[in-house]
Amino acid sequence: KFQQIIPNNANTTATPLPRSSHGLSIIQNGSLLVLYGGENIARTPIQDPTQVLWLAKKTMGQDCWQWIVPTTTTTGTGSSSTPPSRVAHAQAAVGNSIYIFGGRNGIEMGENAMNDMWMLQIDENEERT
Repeated sequence: KFQQIIPNNANTTATPLPRSSHGLSIIQNGSLLVLYGGENIARTPIQDPTQVLWLAKKTMGQDCWQWIVPTTTTTGTGSSSTPPSRVAHAQAAVGNSIYIFGGRNGIEMGENAMNDMWMLQIDENEERT
């Protein structure tokens, strides 16, 4: 039986752009959705850093989801390291980590596929990546 999930945006004024060719994973025992990448315009990866990554948290004991705008922590060098924008990538979840591989990052049909892998560690706080 399908059930539509419609996260509310009570704690933020923004919501994710409509998209396709994105990745969606669920972690933390089914209580956190991780939405990454994709396109809002055909073959054009979403470039806006406030739109590339979204989280949706399930309210304990309810079938209610809420969008969370994540904050990104810096690496040990003091810089934030994020993968290039992409569409049509592979995405998998293991524990509290999301793995992203490949995809495409341009609008030309003949461009080569990407061949990089990234890991996104989700903090137990759910709002920090």
